[in-house]
Amino acid sequence: MAIERGPVPRRLMPIREEMIEDEQLMLERRGYQERIVALVEPDLKVFTQDELKIVDRVIEALRETDAEEVSELSHKFLGWQAAHTETLLSGHNTTVPYGTVWVGKIPDNQIGVKRNRGMALAKKHEWPV
Repeated sequence: MAIERGPVPRRLMPIREEMIEDEQLMLERRGYQERIVALVEPDLKVFTQDELKIVDRVIEALRETDAEEVSELSHKFLGWQAAHTETLLSGHNTTVPYGTVWVGKIPDNQIGVKRNRGMALAKKHEWPV
């Protein structure tokens, strides 16, 4: 769902609270940030090798970034932008549509080119614009 500081899995909070109660993790506060600290070893058998490789790549890519920088990165994601706008308008946390993972930002120097191509296709196929 789209929250102020970035997207977060909707089911994360209840699971996190249950794990705190079960003493599987704790929260470490650093200013306004919270850091989740594992108190037990993870069961990596529930993940495939490909999934673990993805996690390793994400950890490596974000190793030198802090929470604020990760939040800023998440705000560049068009799915979060759309859902966050809806959250602001509706007053409740909106789910980020899963399919938006495939949506990319058009570089500023390509907007006119893409618009012209789209208009040409619409005219050719008699699509409403």
